[in-house]
Amino acid sequence: MRYGSELLIALALHLLLVLFFTFSFTIKPKLEVPEPKEAIQAFVFDEEAHAKKLAQQAEKAKQEQIRLTKIKIEKQQETNRLAAIEKAKEIEAEQVQKAEIERKAQQREVNRLFALEETQRIEAEKQEIEELAEIKKQEIEQAVLKAKFDVIEKELAVQKQRVIKEKEEANQVIAEAKHKQALAKKRVREKVEKTRQQKVLKKAEIAKNKKQQQQAAIKKEAIRKKAASLAKIKQKKAKEETARLTKIKKSKEAEKEKLRLKNAIAADMASRSSSAKSKLQIAEKKRQEQARKKQQADQKASAVAKASQIQEQQLGEAAKIKTKQDISQFTAALRRRVKARWNRPISMSQGLSCVIRVNLMPSGKVIAVNKVKSSGDELFDRSALNAVRNASPLPIPDNPVLFEEHLKSFTFTFRPE
Repeated sequence: MRYGSELLIALALHLLLVLFFTFSFTIKPKLEVPEPKEAIQAFVFDEEAHAKKLAQQAEKAKQEQIRLTKIKIEKQQETNRLAAIEKAKEIEAEQVQKAEIERKAQQREVNRLFALEETQRIEAEKQEIEELAEIKKQEIEQAVLKAKFDVIEKELAVQKQRVIKEKEEANQVIAEAKHKQALAKKRVREKVEKTRQQKVLKKAEIAKNKKQQQQAAIKKEAIRKKAASLAKIKQKKAKEETARLTKIKKSKEAEKEKLRLKNAIAADMASRSSSAKSKLQIAEKKRQEQARKKQQADQKASAVAKASQIQEQQLGEAAKIKTKQDISQFTAALRRRVKARWNRPISMSQGLSCVIRVNLMPSGKVIAVNKVKSSGDELFDRSALNAVRNASPLPIPDNPVLFEEHLKSFTFTFRPE
C-alpha cells in the first residue's frame, strides 16, 4: 500500500505537469522576445524530453506495480504453503497420537492375555498336584487292599460254586430270550403278510379311483416312515437303556469291590467274633442274590434290544424286496407299452438297441426323452425316442417315495427284438 500511494502521487504530479505545459503552450505569450524562433524551438525540445521522461516513469511505475503484485502473490502462496504444512503436521500428530493409543491398548491386551495364561498355568499345576495326591492316595488304598486280599481269597471257593449256579440260570434266561426272538420273527412274518394282503386290497380300491389311491399311498408311506421312525427311536432307547444298564453294572461292580473290602475287614473281625462272621455271610448272600438278579435283568434287556434290531432289519429287507418287485413290474409294463407304439424303420439292421433317459411327472406324463447311448443307426434311435413319447403317460406304481427315488428320472435299454 505504501508503494501504491507513492506511485499514485507520482502519476498525479506528472499529469499536472503535462497539463501545465499543455496549457502554457496554448496561451500566446505577450512578452516580446528578441529571438522568438529560438525560444519556440527550446520550448518544444523541453516538452518532448519531459514527455519521454514521463513515459519512462510511467513504465517504471507499471513494472514496479507488477513486481509488487508478484511479491504479494508469492507471499500469499508462501502463507498457503505454510498453512498446508501446519495442517499436515497437525494430521500427523493426530495419527501419531492415535497409533500410540492403539499401541497402549494392544499392550494392555497382551498383558491381560499373559496374566490369563499365567493363571491357567497355575490352575493346571494345582490340578496336577491334586491328581498326583489322589493317585498316591489310591496307591496306599490298593496296598491296604492287597494286604487284606489273602483273607478274601478263602471265600472264592464258595463263591465259585455260586457262580456256576448263576451261569446255569443265565443260560436258561438266554434260552427264553431265543424263544421270544423266534416268536418275534413269527409276528414279523405275519405282519409282513398282513401288510402285503392289505396292499393287494388297496390296489383293487385304487383301480376304481386313482385320486383316492394316490392319497392312500401317501398316507401309507407316512405310516411306514412313522413306523420306521418309531423303530429307530425304539432301537435308540434300547441302546441307551443297554448303556445305562452297563453303567449301572460297572457301578455295581465298584460297589461289589467296596463290599468285598468291607467283607474282608469284617472277616478279619470275624476271627474275634463268630456272630459277626455269621452276619457277614448273610449280607454276602444278599449281595450275591442282588447281583444275580441284576445280571438277569441286563441279559433280558440285551435280548429285547437285539430282537427289536432284528425286527427292524426284517422290515427293511421286506421293503427292499417290495421296491424291487414294483420296479421290475414297471419296467416290464414300460417295455410293452413302448414296443406297442414303436414303428419299425424300413432299412433297419438286426439286433439294434439304444439307451434312453426318461424324465416323468408324478402323473406318469413324459416331460423329456434323451438318448444316452446310440445304436449307431440314427433312424432307429429316432424311432425309439418317438415311441417313448407316444407311450405317455406311463403306468406309474402307487408309491410316491418309489417315484421320487427311482422313477422321476431313469434310463432303460430299448431292444425290440
